[in-house]
Formats: sequence, structure tokens, C-alpha cells
Amino acid sequence: MKKKIIMSLLSVFMMICFAVPVFAEVSSSTFNLTKAGSSGGNSYNVGRYLDVDSKGTVEFSIHGTNVARGWNIQVSLINGSTGKSAGKVTLTDTKTSGKFTNLLASDSYIIAVKNLDSSSRSGTFNYSWTGKWGGFIN
Repeated sequence: MKKKIIMSLLSVFMMICFAVPVFAEVSSSTFNLTKAGSSGGNSYNVGRYLDVDSKGTVEFSIHGTNVARGWNIQVSLINGSTGKSAGKVTLTDTKTSGKFTNLLASDSYIIAVKNLDSSSRSGTFNYSWTGKWGGFIN
């Protein structure tokens, strides 16, 4: 019970922090990921490119996974122009948020979430970035 209260407070704190930058976009999406190694469904992307400002940042957090502890979800940032990874961060029940910093200006990025566990996971993925929405991913 304490863990859920702490996680809820952490999520509220993260959303307040995300709202502070004047020119930042903020969004969230729900996810339902199958277990790692299963055919399809164990990863997804947010569906639109993120156009990031010069030396920009992308911050993110996960809330409400279906199991309170023992989960591992990888968040990747991919340069939409080159297809190369700009970084990967693994989130766990003890590290529920992360950040990518010093991103290149005028590049569009894809943020993707992948389940690394042998159990299905679901929850809410919150994210913000300095910049604006880009086009839809084909």
C-alpha cells in the first residue's frame, strides 16, 4: 500500500516537473505489452515524431504497471532521420523515470517502449520534451 502511495506521489511530482518548461510538450499514453520474446506486442512507439529543440531533452516516467515490483521496461529514443539509437534507459520498479539530454536540433525522434520481462505489463507512459510534435510515423 505504501508503495502505491509513493508511486502516485512520484507520478504527480513528475507531471509537475514536466509542466515547468515554458516551451515543452507534455503527453501520455497507455500501454499493454506482452511478455518479452513473444511474437509482436512486446513493444510500441508513441505514433508521432518528437521534434526536439537544440540541446533539447526528453523526460519520461512509467506508472501503474500491473505488478508492483520486479518489472523491467526499456525506453529507447531513435533518430527518425538516421534510424540510429540516441539512447536506451531501462526503467524498473525502483527507477520509474529517466531523461535523454543534449539532443540534436531540428531532428525528429521516435520514443519507443519495450517489455524486457517474462510477464505482460500495462500502465501509463508519461513523457515531455523541449520542442513540438512532428508528423505521424508511417
